[in-house]
Amino acid sequence: MWRHSRHSGPAKNKGGFLSCAGLSVMEVMVSTAILSGILIALAMIQVSGKDMYEIGQARADMQAQARNAIQRIGDDLRNATVTSAGIPSPNLQIAAAPPNNTGLTFSIPSDLDGNGLITDANGQLEWDTGNPITYQFLADTSQLVRRQGANTTVLANNVQSVEFFNFMMDSGLEREELRIDLTLVKTTGTQRVITYDYSTVIQVRN
Repeated sequence: MWRHSRHSGPAKNKGGFLSCAGLSVMEVMVSTAILSGILIALAMIQVSGKDMYEIGQARADMQAQARNAIQRIGDDLRNATVTSAGIPSPNLQIAAAPPNNTGLTFSIPSDLDGNGLITDANGQLEWDTGNPITYQFLADTSQLVRRQGANTTVLANNVQSVEFFNFMMDSGLEREELRIDLTLVKTTGTQRVITYDYSTVIQVRN
């Protein structure tokens, strides 16, 4: 004769707690909490790693932009002058006094008479005053640009400010020196605002 066994429900451990596959409910709850904490920690590490990566990328980009811009300006300025008595004057001129000293204009020598030299028959430099070079900070587009004739070249984006200083604005400079202060700002994908400042002094031709 077959006997039907009766199940009175889930087994209880000695402490009276229900067990599941050998684990008490309390043990399952503790394990779940630990696992959740590990997952949260891993997520935080991932977010932090992404944040640091984007900060590093933003800084590297701004450093490259600043250095390239200053390199281009320096290449031009080393051929510029502040002492010429020529008319019209080729001398370097800053657009305005601080805090509006955000642009400068100057001319550089060029072979104007076609003799293959940048000096004329008298040995004087031929300043191309009809085709001056202008560097200007554009606040509305956050750019530093170079203009010459009909050509405009963007040297840097994400520009917050650019200032040019000569010896009359900065007593620490010599007459033939120009100081450039450049600040770039960039916001990462994680909404971190990164600022990069670059300052240098460049000596003009004479």
